Amino acid sequence: MTGMVTRCIWWGWLLATCAARLCAEELVRVEVEVSGLRGTNGSLRVGLFMEAGFPRDESRAVTGAVAGVTGAVTVVTVGGVSPGEYAVLVYHDQDGDGHLDFDILGRPREGYGVSGGARRTWRAPRYEEARIPVRSGSGRIRVSLAY
Repeated sequence: MTGMVTRCIWWGWLLATCAARLCAEELVRVEVEVSGLRGTNGSLRVGLFMEAGFPRDESRAVTGAVAGVTGAVTVVTVGGVSPGEYAVLVYHDQDGDGHLDFDILGRPREGYGVSGGARRTWRAPRYEEARIPVRSGSGRIRVSLAY
């Protein structure tokens, strides 16, 4: 009887361990290196998006972070996300009001940038232009701000 109990415990442990490994998702921490900053006032707001909500609806970001500006180049670490494709939006909230300000024509009044090397044009960047792969060990994501 003791052998049967031991085998049941062993098989239960093995099944639980395998299930945990199969179900556990590796979460990736993302480092975003922001350059082109003007001044150290306000804060940097960084958001990682899937297609939905990018770039206008910050509430739809998968995750994000707010950090103080430490210099012309500042690194912000964003919490764990599942590996996949994301677009990164960064803006310099100079006045500290918690959102990106726009002028009457809809152009940003504060510095902003997106991943993927998307260029600043007369329209907001599209997800397809800004998406990048995020995987374990994928390194820093570099975003340059334009004002």
